[in-house]
Amino acid sequence: MIERQEKISIPVSGLIGYAAPKERLLFFDIETTGLRAGSSSLYLIGLLSYEEDSWQIPQYFSENLLEEKER
Repeated sequence: MIERQEKISIPVSGLIGYAAPKERLLFFDIETTGLRAGSSSLYLIGLLSYEEDSWQIPQYFSENLLEEKER
């Protein structure tokens, strides 16, 4: 499993502040090889959150099917 963490600086539109304070937001994304549970695999999970005065992007990449069940 490859774990990657980055801090980035991105402009934030005023709309995000209306939903909740940016420190309370969490964006979650998954990438799969298809839409069928029996024949598709989940290979990437990405998150975006605001911590320590910057946007944080942890990513978890599964290099093979055995790692998919690891976490």
